[in-house]
Amino acid sequence: RKWRFASPFQELAKSVLQMPLWAVISAIYVTAHAVEDILENSGIDDGALGIDDECMRDQNVGDHCAVHALQLRQQSLEANTTSSKCVFTSFSLTYGSSLGVFALPGDAAEGDAIFKPCEFEGKAYPLGNVSFLCRAGAWQYEGNTCAFCEAGAVSAKLGSSSGTFNLPPAHSEGAVMRMPCIQAEDKTAKYQHGHAAFACQSGRWELEKQDCAVCGQGSFKLRYFDEDANFTMPMAAAQGVRIKQPCAYSKYHFGEVDFMCNETGWTYHGDTCAACQATTFELKLKSKTGSDVGNFSLPRTLKKGEKVKHNCTFGDKVYNAGAVEFACGENGWKFSSNSCASCAGIKTFEVTYGAHKGVFTLPVGSAEGTEELRPCSFGQTSYESGSVKFACVSGHWSLKEVTCMNGTLVHRNLTH
Repeated sequence: RKWRFASPFQELAKSVLQMPLWAVISAIYVTAHAVEDILENSGIDDGALGIDDECMRDQNVGDHCAVHALQLRQQSLEANTTSSKCVFTSFSLTYGSSLGVFALPGDAAEGDAIFKPCEFEGKAYPLGNVSFLCRAGAWQYEGNTCAFCEAGAVSAKLGSSSGTFNLPPAHSEGAVMRMPCIQAEDKTAKYQHGHAAFACQSGRWELEKQDCAVCGQGSFKLRYFDEDANFTMPMAAAQGVRIKQPCAYSKYHFGEVDFMCNETGWTYHGDTCAACQATTFELKLKSKTGSDVGNFSLPRTLKKGEKVKHNCTFGDKVYNAGAVEFACGENGWKFSSNSCASCAGIKTFEVTYGAHKGVFTLPVGSAEGTEELRPCSFGQTSYESGSVKFACVSGHWSLKEVTCMNGTLVHRNLTH
């Protein structure tokens, strides 16, 4: 856009509007000839009365980083415009919200440049300068490098690694620049996530904070047999970092999933997911002598309802018969049943009594010394009184005594 100051001719026009008609006609005549005379003798056109407003918008740090170049051409009307030399000029710049006035020398040749310190009203920039160039007989604003912190490569420590960032100039003390970690050059780790924040302090960029990471935060979808689950992953600053997450599956909700961070991101590394996880189950069984305590190792299983049996070993006490059974339930392994016994059950225990033979069925003998009585029934022959007695001895059923009789007749020949 063009900015213009009020010229003497504009002031004259305002005065003319307040004059009588005859005076206006006279003033116009006089003014027209005056302007014509000035232009003919000064060697400049009416465009020299305008003032260029140049705004640089290629900055992105500080006070909006806009530079308004405003040239006040205060040349003498006697200046010879055909000369390539520049004359003394006062040049004003609005830099952000600060105004600076720069005195530029005369008798400068075409192409001569001059550099001025970055000093503005209320603000002086410690670094850089404002440059002007003599071109076509007039001073022109060329550019500036004013800054509180210079642009350039800044090396920073990023966790256990490091990297170099190319930072722009800072146009205010305390300015902060956030740079994506992926833009770091010469980095020793492949950072794909996070940012590094730099602050302009005492004329130099300083790393303020960073959260650079090789593996980013997000959701990781993992299929386990016939079920999918999403796992929330944190950021990891280095390769090789491992984390474990609880198994987020309805069918396999026990155990953990192991993830590892590598240069491509988070990867699955293993799992212990199960319907029932491997464990040691402590079981107490009541007995005639108190309680028997046993520890039973149960495996990891992916099948709910699966059953596992163990021999009846309770510490130093071992039952010769039966088993302990466990089942995989909703909340893990649970005790299902036991058939532990000192003597196993017998379906056919044959006893010969006299001339007769009998067959007896015996149950599980839960404890040593357990006795069982049976009626005196030997095939087709039954005795009027007495019984057949069995005893659980040393883990086996034994015939202990037969008292079967008819009246006073007792058989002495007893076999089994």
